[in-house]
Amino acid sequence: MALWAYCTSHRTSIGFTPFSLVYGSKAILPAEVLVPTARLALQENEEEVMVSRIADLKLIEGKRELAQKHLMRYTQKTQTTYNKKVKIRGFLQDDLVLLGSDHVMKGLHATKFTPNWEGPYKISEIKTKKNGYCKLEDLHNERILKPTNINFIKKYYP
Repeated sequence: MALWAYCTSHRTSIGFTPFSLVYGSKAILPAEVLVPTARLALQENEEEVMVSRIADLKLIEGKRELAQKHLMRYTQKTQTTYNKKVKIRGFLQDDLVLLGSDHVMKGLHATKFTPNWEGPYKISEIKTKKNGYCKLEDLHNERILKPTNINFIKKYYP
């Protein structure tokens, strides 16, 4: 029943039901077989049903192309909405940053009292400001840490 519900429900992304894109027509629900609806009552004649079915099959390619265009528009709209909220994180040399803890970088679970960020540190060297890596050092210029992916640091505001 869950699979039937999934296949016969309207998808916003494509504008059709998956069933209609495969078979070219609306699905006849199991309840409609037992208690005929107005849609089925109008098609009592088998010849009408066959003519209607052939017409639906001739139009199926057009439906699929329309669904593909609808999906592309939907994807573009989703990307635009997402990109409005994305903030580009650019870092410069000598910026103060916080470094993600080891369990954050390795994707491990830690206790709820374990801090997620360490620092602050100063960026001593940076390679490709957008998605590269940087080298960090303590604020007292004492020790230089290993190169760190920019995805694991965030700006520190004292």
